[in-house]
Amino acid sequence: MHINEQVDFLPETKPDKLNPEGRKQYHFISNIDAQIQLANSLKQGDIYQFTMYLHALQDSFSHSGYDPWLGHIYAAHGPDKYCPDSERDTNMRIQTMRWLRKLKAYMDSNYSAHEMVGYSEGVVRIMK
Repeated sequence: MHINEQVDFLPETKPDKLNPEGRKQYHFISNIDAQIQLANSLKQGDIYQFTMYLHALQDSFSHSGYDPWLGHIYAAHGPDKYCPDSERDTNMRIQTMRWLRKLKAYMDSNYSAHEMVGYSEGVVRIMK
């Protein structure tokens, strides 16, 4: 499981009713707030938080218009389904790729090729 996916399962970030702050911060965040957190994570060099907020960015598309307290309980898992031909998911994919490119540029400028082996292989593989 990738870190990005772990956001749905970690006790402090999972979107269950017993974790309202985790729901609000990582699952029902606005698109602009997710992008601000992504930028801050890169500025701080916190790749782990970057991946957490990448998940939040993606959820900002699928959870747009839903209340963080109720979530999309009445829509079941429908909003979480990826539809590659939809405008919503096309925009999500474009923003995700944009932020992955920023991550790769950050990694290229801050780490040697040897140091990056563990980090950037996944980013490069996703971008191909």
